[in-house]
Amino acid sequence: MTSGADARPLPGTRRDRVRGRLGLSEGFSRRQTRDLDGLRAVYAAWCRHVTFDNIRKLVALRTEPAGPLPGASAEDFFEEWLAHSAGGTCWPASNALHALLRALDFDARRVAGSMHDIGSPNHGSVKVRLANRDWVVDSSMLTNAPLPLD
Repeated sequence: MTSGADARPLPGTRRDRVRGRLGLSEGFSRRQTRDLDGLRAVYAAWCRHVTFDNIRKLVALRTEPAGPLPGASAEDFFEEWLAHSAGGTCWPASNALHALLRALDFDARRVAGSMHDIGSPNHGSVKVRLANRDWVVDSSMLTNAPLPLD
């Protein structure tokens, strides 16, 4: 899941608006965030402020069932979140979290997995590489702290 419109970088002005809304200080610069403490701060703020919900998806399915689902791009996700506090389900939220982490210079990658062991990828998440170790920051499970993948 690394191609298409979802791969566009998050513009600096939107990054700064999101950073501010998450309560991360203006001094929270790229140089300060590329470590585990920085990742913990960003993800804890995400977990406190961005909901896992399906409100926009339900509205779209009931009003335009053949149209594209909302939140496909990080820009759309964040514009609605900034304006209305609307979150999203795993795919749009993980895409937005990935875009934010990349805008903050983390080595973040989108990953897909299987929930409930159904065997096919049905869940989107984000993995971050720090100091030769991978950490998962999941926009749906909202664990408040990155989980190591050992």
